[in-house]
Amino acid sequence: MNNKFNFTLGRIFYALFYAYLGPDGKKISKRPSGYIQSHFVNFWASNKPVNKQSMNEADYPDLIPNYDMRLEKTKSIKEWLKSNRGPPSKIFEKLNQSPTARLKYTRSGVAFSEIISNWPRLFDVDGAIQNDFNHLFPLAADNLFSKWDNISCKMMQYGQLIKRTVEGINISSTEADVDSFIKVQKEHEYQEFMKQKEDDYPQVYLVGSREDLHFTDFLVIFNDRIVKCSSLLEAVDIAFKSFYIFNIEFPKSCFGAWQFLDFFIYKMKPTCPVMSTVKELAAFM
Repeated sequence: MNNKFNFTLGRIFYALFYAYLGPDGKKISKRPSGYIQSHFVNFWASNKPVNKQSMNEADYPDLIPNYDMRLEKTKSIKEWLKSNRGPPSKIFEKLNQSPTARLKYTRSGVAFSEIISNWPRLFDVDGAIQNDFNHLFPLAADNLFSKWDNISCKMMQYGQLIKRTVEGINISSTEADVDSFIKVQKEHEYQEFMKQKEDDYPQVYLVGSREDLHFTDFLVIFNDRIVKCSSLLEAVDIAFKSFYIFNIEFPKSCFGAWQFLDFFIYKMKPTCPVMSTVKELAAFM
């Protein structure tokens, strides 16, 4: 291929912004163009906030300016969801009308048991927790699944390169701490585990063998609630998003593991200093 062909082919994919003087002496600016530019234009356009003027305020308490009316509408949605388990399309329609109101509620300092009581469909309808997170943090929602293939390989390389185990990089320091991040048991004992669980944070729980990495069940266990998942990755994703949806702090015993996901994978805004070991692992990635 000659240089002219290469130049033309390159411009098809991306042509830089440039400006020049027209015949009348006026400055003319040409926007960037090409397939790559079009991709990013479409990407950001698809992630723009919904035009609130096009939405019916009466159906969306988050948009109602009057506080008392907003409170009444949110209460109506909450009571409907407490009384109905389906159909799924109607459940999500109701949930989608009030994610901001729900976030304000969970951040008001209410007990986790009250959240379970007032918004039970978040725990027993597949995808409800992810749906709320997607509404509140749309650009972070798919980060774990889109990055995992590359990141998992690099994490293995990191461990082999510096000869450290998970405990060694200060993500956990004891077997008990490892279990606090991802608990593995061979028997179906999660009902008993849930009864004994006293903290509020979401526990990733696998039924199977840690030795041969064969698992039959992937769960996220809350205090008095269980969410069943299809894979370990989905369980970790739901558990992470639950910290934000239910306003739960990362547990100290496995703080580094969750902060790494928070800082590097989901790229959320840090609410406290990032651990040096988390920065070290992120830099290697």
